[in-house]
Amino acid sequence: MYAKLVATANVNPCLLIRDIVRLCTSDTPNTTLISGFSNTSSVVIDPTPAGWTYVYSTADTTTLQPASNATINNTTAYEWWAMSAPCLGPLSGNATLKYAKLTTVGAGTANSIATNTLSGFALTGAANIQTSSVTNEGTRRGANGTSAASFPLYAWGSATYHLIATPRHVTLIREGYNYQGVWEYAFTDVHSFYTTSSPFLQINHGGENGSNNTTSAANTGPADPVYTTTTAFNTQSNISNLNTQNFGSYTSCLFNVTVPSTGVSYGSLSLGIMQNMSMLTANNLLAFQPYLFNYGRLSSVNSTGATRNLLNPIFINGGSIGHPTLDVSTTSKIYNVKAGIASTGDNIDINGTTYTFFNSGTSSNNGLALVMTTS
Repeated sequence: MYAKLVATANVNPCLLIRDIVRLCTSDTPNTTLISGFSNTSSVVIDPTPAGWTYVYSTADTTTLQPASNATINNTTAYEWWAMSAPCLGPLSGNATLKYAKLTTVGAGTANSIATNTLSGFALTGAANIQTSSVTNEGTRRGANGTSAASFPLYAWGSATYHLIATPRHVTLIREGYNYQGVWEYAFTDVHSFYTTSSPFLQINHGGENGSNNTTSAANTGPADPVYTTTTAFNTQSNISNLNTQNFGSYTSCLFNVTVPSTGVSYGSLSLGIMQNMSMLTANNLLAFQPYLFNYGRLSSVNSTGATRNLLNPIFINGGSIGHPTLDVSTTSKIYNVKAGIASTGDNIDINGTTYTFFNSGTSSNNGLALVMTTS
């Protein structure tokens, strides 16, 4: 499923999230499901069902509200919606679920969500979500800035998003700026042995201006996971006083991971950030992910000197935690390319399969673009 979603004015981010979840969980995704994004400007380009199932929402509870309900039950400052999809398992079964959670976030104060200003939403993964119980949510990125340039996915003013969802992943791209996603990767022998393991990750790629996306004071607290480098292998910790923690321009988490050498399991395991490379320890080496965050790409040439753009498969280097290389591209059908080499919606042929180009960055900063299948 691929939907181009356009917001034309300040909108309650709850309505935008509800639209996204409706589209991802519908057997017939179409614009009649939209009540927050513009019905006239938005379009469902690939209506193939995404294959996700609604789980729960703090606003809608157990039943997802229909599009005719354009109101929202703002009982708390931060509302969220969750959905799930099965992961591919071994031939013998043991398939697990991956979870995607969309949460409203505010820049500076919680009141910004109620007034539809300086507000937005974050896409995260979680080890498990059962009704209102969320276990080991990944890092949620907020902002304490006062402009769109300092916020990951904003919900005020005009903005264009691309929602791509298949049974293997859900990805939200802010045109020309950034993306967030929950992606499945290839099942390995380690997952087969530790049957509770789940082969998926959360990825959050920040704005091209390198802004300091931190948790705002209103978005910290015991219920909100924040990033810390003080615990083993950068596990998530519910610490309420890290509202100035610098997340860098990207974050990523694995879920339900067991380290074979120690037998220790982590519900949410942060890959860290590149600044951690100052010391060669296991948790810092996990931040070295050249095939996940491969910046600085340049064009190449063929044997005649004609320009060739490099297509990069997305792998996760899991060696520092005793895991083999984890293959995202083969399973979720997503690749990295240089930003600016095409226009969003252009088709690219990869070994006989049609992929769609999405500009998720700007070429001025050697930014990343994504190519992926939409069904």
